[in-house]
Amino acid sequence: ANDGVVADAIAAAAGVPGAAFRRAWMLLGDLGAAAERALTGGDLDVGLTPLVAVQPMLAATSASAADAVALTGPASVEWKLDGMRVQAHKSGDQVRLWSRGMNEITAALPNVVAAVAALPVHDVVLDGESLALDDAGRPRRFQDTMSGLGTTDAFFFDVLHLDGRSSIDDPLSVRKAVLHDLLPPRLVLPSIETDDGPTAESFAAAAVDAGHEGVVVKALDSVYQAGRRGATWRKVKPVHTVD
Repeated sequence: ANDGVVADAIAAAAGVPGAAFRRAWMLLGDLGAAAERALTGGDLDVGLTPLVAVQPMLAATSASAADAVALTGPASVEWKLDGMRVQAHKSGDQVRLWSRGMNEITAALPNVVAAVAALPVHDVVLDGESLALDDAGRPRRFQDTMSGLGTTDAFFFDVLHLDGRSSIDDPLSVRKAVLHDLLPPRLVLPSIETDDGPTAESFAAAAVDAGHEGVVVKALDSVYQAGRRGATWRKVKPVHTVD
């Protein structure tokens, strides 16, 4: 049966709000574990846990960076890379990586594993993108990134958990401050913070000139909605059709 249909049925049977049940399911990474909690009166208010992969938050679309900023208000405007989404988990000496599709890719990205393992923390969960660069620092084709995963590096744009505390309900402005304090600059995705349309447009044009897809505009007060395409994140990239 479709997982979503089963989730709705469990929430109805347990007499709990569907949104609360779906959130617990997403963060526990296991429909059965969430069902057991709901049906036995357990606590559904769970946070993200290291080494338990969750579906990433996704972005809606906007026609331009200025349009996106008009919708989000004060925002983080970030490069949109044409690479592979990477969710990186560290707990003690163990590091595991997952793709956007929830496939484990730890063995394929030794550079990323080494970078995360070296962080001076016990537990951390990061969201980012893995990308292969050429000698000039420009992105290689997506096919090259996918065929040479062992040589790709990661650029992180969010921290979802740090040393015993889930941060997905913190505003993005707080999560970004933690990210910049935690990571060396080479591991942080380039971004600016602005509520000005022309400034956002200029940054987006520079991202495209650098060889990237465009930008993602994220409201600074947005929380991390795992597994959802949130309206508070807007992706902007030039589209060239056959016509």
